[in-house]
Amino acid sequence: MGIQFADGTWFDLIGPFYADGDHNDASIWNYIVEEDIGNIHDIFNEETDEFLGDRGFRDVDDERFTVLIPFSLNKGQVQLPTGNANATRKITKLRNSIERGFGRLKQWKIINAVIDTNLISKLGSLLRILGAIDNKYFQPLFIATDIDREQINYIKHREVVPNILENLPKNQWIKKQLDEITDFIPKFTLKTIRNYGLGEYALKLAVPYLQHTSSLSIKIHKSKQYEGVLKIEGLTSRFSKRISPKHHKVFIQFNNSNQPKQSPRTHDDDSNDESSLNIKDINSYCTCKSGARTVGTCAHVIAVLYWLYANLNGITIPTYNVKSTALEQNITNLQPFNRRRREQKLINDETMMSDITDSEDENDS
Repeated sequence: MGIQFADGTWFDLIGPFYADGDHNDASIWNYIVEEDIGNIHDIFNEETDEFLGDRGFRDVDDERFTVLIPFSLNKGQVQLPTGNANATRKITKLRNSIERGFGRLKQWKIINAVIDTNLISKLGSLLRILGAIDNKYFQPLFIATDIDREQINYIKHREVVPNILENLPKNQWIKKQLDEITDFIPKFTLKTIRNYGLGEYALKLAVPYLQHTSSLSIKIHKSKQYEGVLKIEGLTSRFSKRISPKHHKVFIQFNNSNQPKQSPRTHDDDSNDESSLNIKDINSYCTCKSGARTVGTCAHVIAVLYWLYANLNGITIPTYNVKSTALEQNITNLQPFNRRRREQKLINDETMMSDITDSEDENDS
């Protein structure tokens, strides 16, 4: 198990452990804390220091150190409440360094594939040595910049803001063409989208999301009470393989009416444009699991923002990769086959039950 400081440097790499039910993340952490492995109690303060983990740590003992994990949907829930979604986004925003840290360690050939069994007895020491080399000779994975400080201020501002678009009316939405609603859309750049998503990752997903979506439709509400709110329908779940994938609805509101409107440009202006829309003036809501959050936003909203940006600036969204299409066409998909088998089994069961009923009726007569 790897434990990092906030800047991505390694505190310790502890193990190896067996890979079974008795050695899950929670059990390993409980062992580390109770047995004081790595002198963890001498380094960290139980009252003030907090650890971030993934959902595998949900069963840790919380009598000692506080371990924060992303929230999961409870039974019957379809969406996280705004507060839980915001807390989850803050955790995932901060803990990406651990994934990048493991990725950097795996660049060492000695551990980037199947490990020689002769090394297993030395694996714990080997990982600690590699972690020490990483700390000594490589740049920290996180170095605070002015952008990070701006994001902290933005998070503090947004985490106490309720999602005002969460409970909009379901009826009386009017379908519009994109060129009919340009007055609702102020000028914004890729930097605006990137900052609103609190990083690069969601923006990188925008094009793949749009490539897996057949078409998007835009609607506005009849009532002036909701003037300026755009409803975009048709975005599918992320890379869904289902025959009928779930579609999400995205609501976006641009608050600053004094901002200049979009004007066609022939290239991407990703500079520090002072006239660009302030991310605090964007409200959004999506019907997906994390769509109610106000800290950052989900990838569906980012995809829609990029779609608006690209269309209003004459940027062509690339089509689905030809190589990927060829791979899909040459990989056997058993979903239709299994669906036919289930349908046939259902028909056979119904026929058999009907025959049994008819036979019983004949015997009774």
